[in-house]
Amino acid sequence: MAKTIKTVGEAIKAYGGVRAMNEAFGLNVPEGSVFGRHSVAEWRQHGEIPRGAQLGMCLGLEARGYRISPKLFGVKRWAEIPGVV
Repeated sequence: MAKTIKTVGEAIKAYGGVRAMNEAFGLNVPEGSVFGRHSVAEWRQHGEIPRGAQLGMCLGLEARGYRISPKLFGVKRWAEIPGVV
């Protein structure tokens, strides 16, 4: 059974770490730094994924063999996300 991803931290691990996820999402982060204006480390710090990255996150995690919980996006049920239902 596939592991269910519920947190930003779990998603980062599934991608292979902060640097790997930054690369996957094409985020420019200064060399030697995991923090940047739009970095994955900021997503982890704030516990939320920007709307513009949510679809890619879902598809990327599914492609890696994971299930996604709506908790990853800060809701209890998928129906709470605009446009889902």
